[in-house]
Parts: sequence; C-alpha cells; structure tokens
Amino acid sequence: MLSLYDPSLLIMNKILLMAGREIKGVAFDLEGTVVNLEPLHFAAHVETAKNIGVELNLDDPRTLTELVPNIIGGPPRTIMEQIIALKYTGKPIAGEDLEKMIQQMLDEDREIYLNLRQSAGEVPPREGFLEVLQDLRRRELPVTIGSYTSEEDATEIFRISGLDKLFDRKSIILKEDVKNIKPNPEVYLKTARMMGIDPKEQLVFEDSPLGTKAGAGAGSIVIGMPVFDNLLTRQALKDSGANLIFGSWNEVSLELRRSKEGNPSLSKEGTL
Repeated sequence: MLSLYDPSLLIMNKILLMAGREIKGVAFDLEGTVVNLEPLHFAAHVETAKNIGVELNLDDPRTLTELVPNIIGGPPRTIMEQIIALKYTGKPIAGEDLEKMIQQMLDEDREIYLNLRQSAGEVPPREGFLEVLQDLRRRELPVTIGSYTSEEDATEIFRISGLDKLFDRKSIILKEDVKNIKPNPEVYLKTARMMGIDPKEQLVFEDSPLGTKAGAGAGSIVIGMPVFDNLLTRQALKDSGANLIFGSWNEVSLELRRSKEGNPSLSKEGTL
C-alpha cells in the first residue's frame, strides 16, 4: 500500500483552486467512487432481476440511465421497484403483493451481494486514488468520506480495501449520521461541518447522479467519477450538477501534479 508520506511525489503548492474558489476540504463518496464494488452490486441486481424474469443488459448504457436509473447509487428499494416496473409494464401491482415482492427481492439481492463480497477477498481502492489522497493531505487539506453506506458495511469495506488505516470512523459521515438520503444534501453539509469549512469551500467526488445532486445541493463543487464511463453516464452526471468529470483517479492525480505555485488546479473543463 502506498505510504502517505512517499517523498517521490513533489507537491508544488498547498493551494487548491477551482472555479475561482479556494478549496479548503475534500469529501469522497465511498462505494463506486473510491472502492469499486459496483460490479458486485450489479451482479446481484442482475441475478435478482433474472429470478423474476427480467434480463438486465449492463452493456447497454440505457440500462444505467433510463431503464433502471437508480442502479448507480441506489437506494436498493428504488432499484427493486424499477426492476419490477420493467416486468409489469402496463399491468402494475400494488399493495401487499408489491411490498412482499420488494422485500423478498431486497433480501435476495443483499444475500447475493454479501456472498460475492466475501468471495472477492481484498478489494483495493480504484487505481490512482491513494496518490490523490496523498497529494491532498500534503497540501494539508482535511479529507473525509460522505456516504449513505451503513456503518456495518463501511467497516467491512474499509477493512478489505485498507482504508481503515487511512480514515478514522470519527472523521467520516455514514448512513447512521444522517436522516435524509442522497440526493438530499445533508450528507455533504455534514462533511463540510465536520471539516470546519463552508460547503462552498468543499470539493466533492461522486460517481452517481444522486450523489452529484447532493454535492451540488450543498453548494459544493462536484467532480464526477463514473465507474461505467460512457457518453450517457457522463451526461447524467453533468445534468445532475457535476462541474468536472474525470474517467479515472489517475487523471485527477495527473492534473494535481501539473499544478504550479499560484496557478489554479483542477481547472480544465470537463468533457463529455
């Protein structure tokens, strides 16, 4: 694992500027953005959908943005409702039958995902993330996690990714710390408060449109980090408030390294 004090990375300045604002703290979404567990979640969703007769083609970008628009970022219940809607188009079910079906699918989806996660063993952060984290900490910027992941799941994700050595539970915001889920901005209002900064001085990294809306709603600058990088997913992130979009953490790391004394960092225009 990369040391946070690797002398090979030379930081030219301790200032991070973006869109005319000085960034004084950075908040990362956890799942997808930092640790890519999306293939496991999606495999569970595909299997759960298949069991009720719905075939999900994740190679079709429309699946991620139109057919099951919440499949990136959740919440799980909404994903199940959208899958059910694909099966019962024109003849919706409701009441107790619908609730029973949703709960059964949620339980099944959760079991499949947990089994896949256990089988996966170690799951490192996305390539390049540790370099970006190191750079930001060398600039003496506070960093935190803002996620609707439960504490139970986050604890395991931190363990299998090694993030437990880099973040303290007291310095992150999880599901138990908020009342409202994304796209409500509460999570990023609380990350800013935790870091002692104005939300407008906060930079947020997100992989889902719901998370991007939450960051933008808090008044923060948001960078989209799509896991499935294509024109439709980029457009969805842009439409939901992303100021910039990067396809990988290596791209972010490169942009940070290019920064020079007194010059803006992360100032290039996001592309679609």
